[in-house]
Amino acid sequence: MMAELIRRVGELASLASCLLNVLIGTGDREVTLSAGSFELHRRGAARGPLLVAVIDCLNKPFNGPDHCQRAWIDHGPIWVKVRAE
Repeated sequence: MMAELIRRVGELASLASCLLNVLIGTGDREVTLSAGSFELHRRGAARGPLLVAVIDCLNKPFNGPDHCQRAWIDHGPIWVKVRAE
């Protein structure tokens, strides 16, 4: 039961991140704020490096370094879909 609760909390956090991504305007609604911020950074958008630095700093104790880049890579199939639309 505890594993299921942890899984659901993780899903809720991911959905909240997608909502923040839409509100801040970094990418598609299916992309987390971390992945969307790295995409902005990759494209050379002015706010990309700042968002990546803040998110990576906040996530480092939990997920280690380069959280945004790893999230961007994990969203690979979604980026293909977004580019096709």
